[in-house]
Amino acid sequence: PFISPYSDFSALRPGTAEKEKHACAVVHEMLSLTVEKRTLVDHLTHFREEFRFSQQLRGMLIRHPDMFYVSLKGDRDSVFLRDAYRDSHLVEKNILEEMDLVLFN
Repeated sequence: PFISPYSDFSALRPGTAEKEKHACAVVHEMLSLTVEKRTLVDHLTHFREEFRFSQQLRGMLIRHPDMFYVSLKGDRDSVFLRDAYRDSHLVEKNILEEMDLVLFN
């Protein structure tokens, strides 16, 4: 079980399984708030200080393939929220984007 991303994490020691569980929950929550349910790994590292993410953030994402998919295509790595996709298609598309397609096509 993962630790709530909203819980107080000040007592969690770096390098412990509990700290990694909390970090996974935080990244999961952050990705779930994005439109495409993905972002660049580099963008997540900008939050390293606030959430006390490990220096090996990319490694943590790769260690949890049930939650995250890390794409190595292109110049920079992208991370996808695995449960937001079925095959390579986003399960819940952005309603505003769909409305734009209807209105402007």
